[in-house]
Amino acid sequence: MTISGIVSEFNPFHNGHRHIIDKMRKESDCVVAVMSGNYVQRGEPAVFSKYLRTKAALLCGVDLVIELPSPWSAACADCFAFGAISVLQQAGIHALYFGCEYPDIETLTAIAKADQNLDVSAKPNETFAKARERALSEKLQFNCSEILNSPNCNLSVSYINAKDLLGADFSLHPFQRIGTAHDSSQTNANISSASYLREHIENGVLFDEFVPKETVGLYKGAMVSGQYLNKQHFKLAAFLKMRAMTDFSRLPDLSEGLENRLLKAVK
Repeated sequence: MTISGIVSEFNPFHNGHRHIIDKMRKESDCVVAVMSGNYVQRGEPAVFSKYLRTKAALLCGVDLVIELPSPWSAACADCFAFGAISVLQQAGIHALYFGCEYPDIETLTAIAKADQNLDVSAKPNETFAKARERALSEKLQFNCSEILNSPNCNLSVSYINAKDLLGADFSLHPFQRIGTAHDSSQTNANISSASYLREHIENGVLFDEFVPKETVGLYKGAMVSGQYLNKQHFKLAAFLKMRAMTDFSRLPDLSEGLENRLLKAVK
């Protein structure tokens, strides 16, 4: 039996996801998805619960969904990738599929190898991301900026690094994202970005043509019963929680001094 794996959020599951799951099913016997739980990498709750999103995935060709716990699912790209790849490694996958804007495995692997133990020294007023792009471009002798500015390519590099760090033994299968770009507000035929769908779901509108027919009833039922993320309610709750905090330095992934900016901004 061949087992293929994919790292996902399915926030929500849409026709673009269905396209790659169908491709994976043709090339393997079993499809395993590791999926963010109720909190996703952007740091907010998913538009629908992890249970509804799991059911949507199972209805559309995924055989097994394994939750990626929040400490990894809501973390930076490297932590997100390390958590997800470690779960899929333990699930025994033979192949990892991931979508990106530039699905050239040789180029992505070269960037990932160069990124390992990379010496990054930022110039005055230069962000770490820009300094990293510059350092990688200098090391590889070609401009990496356009690739690394593509969110899914950046995450793909993190997947490759996590695979190497864990010593995982599975093949890598990047595929070209179809339809619209990540976070795009545009649509293409019956394909839209997940952010486009989230925006309309938050406004109480669902476009049936952009999601598999198996999921339409699930999503509409959740929307009618109010079981979806109201971002305004979430923002208010998060803001009130932050106003009650006095020590932001205990939060993860904060570089020195950022906690003071957060505290000032909240107040």
